[in-house]
Amino acid sequence: MLKPKGSLQNETATYPLPSPMAHTEVIDIPKKMNASDNNLIIQNMNMRAIDYKLLATILFKEYDNLERLSGRYLWHEIDVEEIFQLFRKYSQNKNLKELREDIWQSFYRIGRFVVEYHRTEGDERFRGITALLQIEESESNSKFRFRFPDQLVPILLDPKLFAVLKVNLILEMKNKYAIALYQILTPFAEMKYKNSFEATWDEWKIWLKVPVNEKKNSAWNKFDTFRRNVLEVAVNELNSKAKTTGFTVTYELVRRGRCIHKIRFDVRRQENPVNDITELLESKREKSIRNEEAIELVAYFEEVRNGVKVDPQNVDEKEIIKAKTFMLNLDSLEAAKELVRIICSFENKPDFFGGVFKHKARAVALQKKRQERKEIEKDRIGKREEKEAQKKVLMQALKDECEGFKSILGEEEKTEIEAEIKKGLNSVTLEFYERDSESGNLLRKHEFYKWWLANVKGFEGATLKAFCG
Repeated sequence: MLKPKGSLQNETATYPLPSPMAHTEVIDIPKKMNASDNNLIIQNMNMRAIDYKLLATILFKEYDNLERLSGRYLWHEIDVEEIFQLFRKYSQNKNLKELREDIWQSFYRIGRFVVEYHRTEGDERFRGITALLQIEESESNSKFRFRFPDQLVPILLDPKLFAVLKVNLILEMKNKYAIALYQILTPFAEMKYKNSFEATWDEWKIWLKVPVNEKKNSAWNKFDTFRRNVLEVAVNELNSKAKTTGFTVTYELVRRGRCIHKIRFDVRRQENPVNDITELLESKREKSIRNEEAIELVAYFEEVRNGVKVDPQNVDEKEIIKAKTFMLNLDSLEAAKELVRIICSFENKPDFFGGVFKHKARAVALQKKRQERKEIEKDRIGKREEKEAQKKVLMQALKDECEGFKSILGEEEKTEIEAEIKKGLNSVTLEFYERDSESGNLLRKHEFYKWWLANVKGFEGATLKAFCG
């Protein structure tokens, strides 16, 4: 039987994940079940990235104790400080109090996950329902305790298909859909002949835990949104970590007529994956702490903070080391510069580059909030533009309908309508209305359209004004 290996501290930890845990579903229990299979279905889609990370961590740390504690009403215990330090290393949120709350909320969500399971006992087949975890925290806030229901332990220990996952990689990943896809596709990277996996769009939405949303443009209802916000984001993050996962991913849409019927993922193993953790850390270090970028960041700080242009040759080694440290866990030099610019806008801005560290967490939070505001504003503008576009289409349809109505009128009816229109015009507008000119023709057409909206379509007040243009 496969078991966890390696160490979280050395970033070499791996653990075997049961296939049913990777392919969690929220649909009804399938009618056709293979009696030899152990299956479980988690009925909750509101999973977050931190929930995947916490589950991976506790399964890795307590995997060997699952069978020993099962059936004896004993608890698994995890030291709170150990969990905090581990998550603090990979989290952008360095505030211990907030991180403690985030982890507890994650435990709380996981504890509310409802599990439907099928299991075999002797010659009989059973199905049932239970919570995924029982959880509690000591009043001293020093221990987390949890236990899996006894019915689930055999499923966790004896899955029909193992996915051997890298725990530190999961902790490092940012997107929850990328983590879910990594769990599902990892087994296919190890297979000799079958390196692809396909399923319907509905199945992928369920397995990737896409939140159910009734809005037409949501990822649940609109494939373009699903592709942009779920598929592309997950595949891009997975491929960016190919040196660590050992494989790259591509996908293909399988159509049935004009509709997307299935999505097939093709998994390709890397020729020389980075399995040696030392090599991986060295490649990360080499990429993230280039001297030229560190010097440029120090120079940027001096220019923004003090208005001084620094000669790169005069930046000493200590400042370079500080800049390299500051840039760790940031995506690019531009991201680091943006944080420095934010820090230098604070009232208590630091006088020297070394002072930026105590403001980094605040700057990251502020940057995130600004980005969220930009996204909200972008979404608001998009909705407004979409609404305006829909209005234009509707107005054109109304004008076309009005022209059709006018074309079937007799001359006597047209004369009566024109007389009614003229009664509502003031003397100046009436003068333009009766001119035999292009502007007169446009005005007569507009006034007829206005009359038609009011008398035939029944528009009035603000609605009539809005559609008259």
